[in-house]
Amino acid sequence: MKYTKAFIVAAWCCSFLSSVAGIMAQDKQLATIKRKHGQQIEGEIKGVIVQKETIKEWTEGSKKHYNVIYYLTNGSDIRAIDEKGVHVPEGTQIPTRFVTQKGKPPDDLEVLQVAEDKKSLIPTTKAGGQVLRAGVAATGVSAAMLLGELRTKDGKTGLIGALEIQTTSGLIAIPVGEIIDFTQKEK
Repeated sequence: MKYTKAFIVAAWCCSFLSSVAGIMAQDKQLATIKRKHGQQIEGEIKGVIVQKETIKEWTEGSKKHYNVIYYLTNGSDIRAIDEKGVHVPEGTQIPTRFVTQKGKPPDDLEVLQVAEDKKSLIPTTKAGGQVLRAGVAATGVSAAMLLGELRTKDGKTGLIGALEIQTTSGLIAIPVGEIIDFTQKEK
């Protein structure tokens, strides 16, 4: 059987588009979120989820110093949130903010806001804390404290204490306080 060039090109395009659609469908995996009262919600987490490691504190001379690490995970990368923590596929790149500040612990919202300043190589907080932007490869599960969802509206960054989840019955917001506590310790 003899095929025309147009037929071959059309067949190739259909095959290519089918492959792309399959890949995109795989990327749209749903997350399972466990709530404190036992209910499980399944859906797509819409925003960027913020977690914070325990503040490391030490004294040098008469000044207290603080180090904090924040993880900003795309909701679409999250597969589950349960008693172990936030689950993402190993190797997923997670935007990370490292902060060092003297005098007092850094303010979470201020750190996240100044980190968005792309004009500055190393943004600083009002208290003189330095914020380093980086990315780390996920190791599977993070038990760092869940702060909420990072949202930017009208050029302003905010930290919302709830996660927006698109479920089959619609968009819902789950307050962070209703999500099951993590029983694992941070790594």
